[in-house]
Amino acid sequence: MWSVCTGVLYVCVVDCVPPQADGWYSLVSVISHLGSGGEQGHYISDGVHPDVELDDLADRWLIYNDSEVTETKGASVCERRQRDAYILFYQRRM
Repeated sequence: MWSVCTGVLYVCVVDCVPPQADGWYSLVSVISHLGSGGEQGHYISDGVHPDVELDDLADRWLIYNDSEVTETKGASVCERRQRDAYILFYQRRM
């Protein structure tokens, strides 16, 4: 079994290959907690734009913040979520 054990370092690695796996993984979404503790703050999500194929180099992502959805770039997500990424979602690729 492979797990992310280095915290949010993998946020900036959009594609990764675990040593014992067949295939590789692409980061497709990040849930982040903005705030100073578990009892207060705000959750937001960043995700690959649904109109973009994973092989597409367009780097289009969306930020979901309550009822507001804005477009961004994956590089920007990596930079902004270094400290507050909470859950990372990867899609297995072959």
